[in-house]
Amino acid sequence: TAQREYQFVLSQTPSDLHATLNLALLRKSMAQHEQALVGFTDVLDVKPRDIKALIGASICNYELGRHEKAKIFAKRCLDVDAKYVRGHVILARISLALDDNDAARFHFEAAREIEPEDGVVLAALGRLYMADNPPEARHLLREALIVSRPDRSAHFDLGQYYEVVRDLERAIAEYNLFARCHTGARADWSRKRIVRLREKLRAGAG
Repeated sequence: TAQREYQFVLSQTPSDLHATLNLALLRKSMAQHEQALVGFTDVLDVKPRDIKALIGASICNYELGRHEKAKIFAKRCLDVDAKYVRGHVILARISLALDDNDAARFHFEAAREIEPEDGVVLAALGRLYMADNPPEARHLLREALIVSRPDRSAHFDLGQYYEVVRDLERAIAEYNLFARCHTGARADWSRKRIVRLREKLRAGAG
């Protein structure tokens, strides 16, 4: 496996930063966050401005619930490159975890300005605007759907939007489109929600 290959390289040449970084990235993708952090830290000890190691360290700390540490590494990413979209996105997610919606909106908007067709960013902004600016939320979620058409995950968010504005028939349609294209917990939740919303509609009609 790739992990064994990188481990073999490092057993022969422990100072190989390329292998260290790649092994850390691989471990991060496998949700081995503590182990990945060791590798990212080793790289940053030698190359403190390595943006891949910085964002990796930020994401791992975020996944481990260490939000303040995650924020430090994310800000270091932006010190290296102020237009690094992933840096703004992880700072937005950290802000959400800390219940700071204003900061989250600021960083998602910054990411949107840099990469206006990033479906993940558009959908996240749509969810943030849902409570206080429903028309903008709908626009953003529709844009997310257009640019991320193969994924279609924005249908789920649109379902929630239409529930907020009490258009239950449209909510059912959006949840149905999401459930048809996805599997897993959210798809199962969507199917159950469709049943519940149909019951609400029937009760209202009666």
